[in-house]
Amino acid sequence: MTQEMDPGIGPEEARVRTATVLGWAIVFGLMVDLWIEGPPGLGILLAATLAALGLIFTARPRARSLAFLAAGLLLMSFVVIRDSPVLVGLDLLTAVGLFALAGAFAREGDPLRAGLRAYAARAVAWTASIPAAASVMLRPFAGLLRGRRRTRVFARALLIALPAGLAFALLLGSADAVFAELLGAPFEQVRLGELPRHAIVVAAAGGAFVTLAVRSTVPTRLAWAAKPIEGGGLRPSEWVSLLVTVDVIFALFVGVQLVAFFGGRSHVLAETGLTFAEYARSGFWQMLVAATLTGLVIAAAWIGGRPTVGPRRTWFLVLASLLVCLSLMVLASAFQRLVLYETGFGYTWPRLIPHAAILLTAALLACGLVAVLVGRTAWLPTAALGLGILTLVGLNLLDPEAFIAERNIARVEHGYELDTGELASLSADAVPAITETFPDLDPSLRPQIERDLSCLRAELRRGVDRFGWASFNVARDMALERLNPLVLPRC
Repeated sequence: MTQEMDPGIGPEEARVRTATVLGWAIVFGLMVDLWIEGPPGLGILLAATLAALGLIFTARPRARSLAFLAAGLLLMSFVVIRDSPVLVGLDLLTAVGLFALAGAFAREGDPLRAGLRAYAARAVAWTASIPAAASVMLRPFAGLLRGRRRTRVFARALLIALPAGLAFALLLGSADAVFAELLGAPFEQVRLGELPRHAIVVAAAGGAFVTLAVRSTVPTRLAWAAKPIEGGGLRPSEWVSLLVTVDVIFALFVGVQLVAFFGGRSHVLAETGLTFAEYARSGFWQMLVAATLTGLVIAAAWIGGRPTVGPRRTWFLVLASLLVCLSLMVLASAFQRLVLYETGFGYTWPRLIPHAAILLTAALLACGLVAVLVGRTAWLPTAALGLGILTLVGLNLLDPEAFIAERNIARVEHGYELDTGELASLSADAVPAITETFPDLDPSLRPQIERDLSCLRAELRRGVDRFGWASFNVARDMALERLNPLVLPRC
């Protein structure tokens, strides 16, 4: 913000830019304190939009970084649509990270050419922006207290103006009830005991915006940290033996999986002594981790061996392609195991998230294979980030809690037991699915579900009455619309 921090601007422009950033930070802090209270809703999206506009207006980032801002706002918009704490938490954390990346690429770097080390270096470079942001925030106070004479002038001005303003406010307030109510409204809204909390929120939000603006304004010297890894050092026999060994192990494992699942329940019972559902559950996470680690094995062979030309490249492509294909088969087996387990025991969040993890891992492995085939790997971190965002968007569009409620209730028709405790743990997202199928449920299950819905309705009503429009959420609004006409017992 100062000329020392950004040598490309003059002293006057530096002062104007500093004042603009501080002004926007104050407004942003006040709006965050006003809008973000209670359950996440419309206020969070408005605050994120204000931060994005402020960053564009004050820092003028390059067009390449705007994609991160747009993706962050897209995820923030789902906070207004979904009510699931898990989903909302993932959306918020990812959106904050995307805003940070917008600042990291605002002045330098090409995301499509930035390797993993460049991304890591930009993450570390944020630490240098914090002291600079603190300096910008403290500069007005330093100027105010630079000389005793200026301090005395400021104090005398306050001593003269405040008593006069207070006297006239009291006099005119006693003459007009409407004017008196207008004067007293701010003091009624903010209690004196809550002032420290409001001050902390405003300061923290304003400081976060200043830090983001500083990071977006000042180019960072990444030096060697942004350079690609040179690698080398592995002989052909070493990386070939590594890939062949892993390929053989994966091939044997895939063969066992095919025999087990084609053999069916009788084969599993005879060979393992486990039920089919227990067999489906066992080893799932180990399979997912093993498939994920194959990416590291391929990367190590590529970086260490540098098989870029001639027969070495051909051998590498064959072995790496075979390993990716076998890994995808392992992931398919893990996916099928999870489906079988959910068929037996029902759907929950901890069982649904791995589905997304499997699909994301498969997509990343495919991208890694493409990178090896074309001989360019620098774009992989950005591709991984994009796939992660698409996965999260897909989860939001799926509406996981409604999906869980629908599938678990549908299982009852096939003779399975309904886990009413799992239904009670779901948020307002699941209410439409529950109320649509509620009349068809076994009467013995209805009392517990009715009590749970009654408690949820009471909680949603309290939220609407207490927090107002800033916490508006589509899922909670639709849930109340469905629950209000129902005759339910007291919670």
